[in-house]
Parts: sequence; structure tokens; C-alpha cells
Amino acid sequence: RRSQRRSTRVAEGARYRVNIASEGAGGGGRSDARGTDADLGRVGELVGQGFENQRTLVGVREDAQTAHARLAVNQAESSAANAGREERMALVDAAVAARDLALATLEKTYLRAPFDGVVVLKNAEVGEVVSPNSKIGRAHV
Repeated sequence: RRSQRRSTRVAEGARYRVNIASEGAGGGGRSDARGTDADLGRVGELVGQGFENQRTLVGVREDAQTAHARLAVNQAESSAANAGREERMALVDAAVAARDLALATLEKTYLRAPFDGVVVLKNAEVGEVVSPNSKIGRAHV
């Protein structure tokens, strides 16, 4: 009876680890898969000694397979999330570079004089390309 209660606790522990593995992700799933493997070994020994039946062993084996499958899914999801993060970071870097280029281009469109004054005559129109030394207007100081 004592060994039967112990084997039942081992089987329940294996099922508990499978439930935790299916709810969690990442490193926790890895340790849960290892735990179910250890439980599978213990239940296998108990079956070999005649203290546990074959049905319990099959159940624990299925639980271990479930834990390993959940671990594989969690690892794949984690890898996909990391790849998606790197992709998003690259998009952010590209957007920052595009913004900086737009600001630099906009900066070239301002007309500045080294003194205060009022423009009284303009010789250029919007959109017209002018050279650095051309006369584009006159200002009163």
C-alpha cells in the first residue's frame, strides 16, 4: 500500500508538471520536461518491481511526451518573438534614419541672413533652385 501511494504521488507529480509546462513558457518548460522524464524513470522502476501497473506507466509516458511537445512549441514561439523583435528594431532604426534625412533636407530649405531685417524684394519663386551666390532678394536692415 505504501509503495502504491508513493507511485500514485509520482504519477500525480508528473501530471502536475505537465500542467505547469503547458501554462508556462521558456526555461520553466525545460525543467518541467526534465521532471516528467525523471518521473517516467521512477514509475518504470516501480512497474518493473511490480508496485505499479502498466496503465500508470503509459499515462506518465504520455504526460512526458506532452511536456516535451509543449516545450518545443514554447521554444518555437520564443524564437519567433525574438526574430519579430529584431525585425521591429530594424524598422525603428530605418524610421529614425528617414526622419534624420528629412530634417537635414528641411534644414537646407531655410534662408538665413547674418543680420535682422525685413525682406522688401524677392527674385526667386517657391520651388526654384538657386545657387549660393545668386541674388534672390533685398532686405532693409
